[in-house]
Amino acid sequence: MTLRRVAITGFGIVSGLGNDRDRVLDAPRSGRSGIELIPERKALGFRSALGGRIKDLEPPAVPKHNLRLMGRGSYLAVPAALQAIADAGLTPEEVASDRMGVVIGNLGNMHDVYVQSRKFADKTGKLGATAQPYVMGCSVSANLSVLLKTRGQALTP
Repeated sequence: MTLRRVAITGFGIVSGLGNDRDRVLDAPRSGRSGIELIPERKALGFRSALGGRIKDLEPPAVPKHNLRLMGRGSYLAVPAALQAIADAGLTPEEVASDRMGVVIGNLGNMHDVYVQSRKFADKTGKLGATAQPYVMGCSVSANLSVLLKTRGQALTP
């Protein structure tokens, strides 16, 4: 594979600091943190009750057949990807091309790994056939690629 230059043309974000560029960039300037006390974490057995929450996020319009195989990481990546596409000024036709791919970093969908592990431990000791897409490291880039109809590579470095 020949490495090619990549142009990052748009910016999108969903985070504990905010769900758009302006709020996220304003957070350090105004001394605002995205970390807070989350009492439910203690109830779940975590040693720390601190964490970041996604707040005030408009649910993305995702077709039901796509949602079936999307874990939380993929679901949260949709608004960020749509923001980046809008920020870049790209049309749906430009996105759905051989020259457009998806490269996204994530932390391995740990929320989904936890949920699927609990299902395994609490019930029959078996996972359903759709459990795999939730926990694969590449599921976010794969789900975005399908949803956005990109035909280039879908990578999770």
